[in-house]
Amino acid sequence: MKQVNGSTPIPLQPHRLTEEELLNEALNSKDPMVQTLAKWLDELYRPFEEAMLEIGYDNDPRMILKDYQNADLRLDDFLADEWWLAWDADNRNELHLTDPGRATRCDEAAADGSDGSTHAERILDMRKALQSHDAADTFGQLTVDRLLIEIEALWDWFELKGQLDDQPA
Repeated sequence: MKQVNGSTPIPLQPHRLTEEELLNEALNSKDPMVQTLAKWLDELYRPFEEAMLEIGYDNDPRMILKDYQNADLRLDDFLADEWWLAWDADNRNELHLTDPGRATRCDEAAADGSDGSTHAERILDMRKALQSHDAADTFGQLTVDRLLIEIEALWDWFELKGQLDDQPA
C-alpha cells in the first residue's frame, strides 16, 4: 500500500478488492478529493462509462481511484503550479476581449477579494488549459488525461449539486 499526502492508502493492486469494498474505503478516506472521486464513481460513473472508454480507461472505475492515489500531480497541485498560474493570468487578461461580461464581473469581484467566475467557468478554464499542447509537453499526456478526469468529476459534482453557475465563496 502506498500513502500519498497523508491520505488513506489504497492498495496498489485494487483488483483484489471488490468495487464495493474499494468505494467504501475511498468514501471513508481522509483525503477530500478521494471522497469526491469515490462519490462521483458511485453516483455518476455509469452514465459516462462510454466517454471514459474513449479517453483510454477500461470499464473498471477502481483504476481511476488507483491512478489518483498514486499520482505525482493532483489537481490541487496543478492549480498551484507556476504553469497554470501563468496560463490563468494570460487567460484572464484576454477575457476583456473574449468575454467582456465575465471580465467586468471578475473586476468587480476583485475589489472584494473574490474571483467572480462561476464554478463552470473555472472548470472550463482548467479544461482549456490542459487541452493545450503546452500542457502535454509540460506534464505528459497521461498526467493531463488523469487531470481531465478529475476535472470532469468536479463538473459532474457541481452539476449534481446544482452549483455550476454559482461563484465560489
